[in-house]
Amino acid sequence: MSHHRGFVYGPVPSRRLGRSMGLDIVPHKVCSYDCPYCQIAETTELTLERKAYAPIPQVLAELRKRLAETGRPDWITLAGSGEPTLCLGLGELIAGIHALTDAPVCCITNGSLLWRQDVQDELMGLSRIVPSLDAGSPEVWRLVKRPAPGLDFDTMVDGLVAFRRRFKGEYRLEMFLIDGLNDSREEMCRMAELVRRINPDAVDLNTAVRPTAVKTVRAVPRATLERFAEILGNTAHIIADFGAKSAGTTLPSDAVIVSALARHPSTTDGLATALNADPAQLASALERLRAAGTIRQTVRDSITYFEISA
Repeated sequence: MSHHRGFVYGPVPSRRLGRSMGLDIVPHKVCSYDCPYCQIAETTELTLERKAYAPIPQVLAELRKRLAETGRPDWITLAGSGEPTLCLGLGELIAGIHALTDAPVCCITNGSLLWRQDVQDELMGLSRIVPSLDAGSPEVWRLVKRPAPGLDFDTMVDGLVAFRRRFKGEYRLEMFLIDGLNDSREEMCRMAELVRRINPDAVDLNTAVRPTAVKTVRAVPRATLERFAEILGNTAHIIADFGAKSAGTTLPSDAVIVSALARHPSTTDGLATALNADPAQLASALERLRAAGTIRQTVRDSITYFEISA
């Protein structure tokens, strides 16, 4: 296993978490799903097996160093190049983070392993969890998630419900709509029934506004997300960024820019928000990195994103 970019990245732009310091604790691209809408890449190791992918003391040492360099972020986030709950030692990691900083800790997870008692136990120290639910029926779930063998829809849903009952922190469910796959009114109503069963604190509605693993995946229009929000009720929030602008005052190093884009394709303005960077200076740095072949441009619905070169 290689983590040549290190375990800590960011701060990176987050539509929900502000300046988020990420911990990338699973190799690229180890996951229990192979979602066609993934913003990173198609899954190369589809698995349900949990392993000690990251040496926890090393991760914490790297985090301590980065915090000293950048200061306190808004959040520490377990996310990155694969499904974070596949990594053993999460309980030790979360406790270690709390010993280093008072920044809250969030896990962004696909929710596929929350039925496991060991995973539940290790995640109890989180401040917030953001699991995914992108289908209301087994048939659509298999199309939208392309799960690892051995995982079934009912077990996954039962895990989302069981973790909600135990967890004392904030539980935000993310739901991702894809044009022609899970955006029918019937499927949205089935998903709404499951949301009522899970009873999260909030529901974040998203769609494919960033480049995706499968290039034919298309975003739904904002009007579809608004209809879904009406079905779900007042706990639903549309988080899809259809082109927000932002500004900052500094210019981060090339290493910080590349580290951020390695995990999250972003617009110039999105990256400027997270890194508190001056958009004009950042645009020049991005063009220089693009010309050098370090990063590349991708145009999505007339919006230009930057991502790491393959």
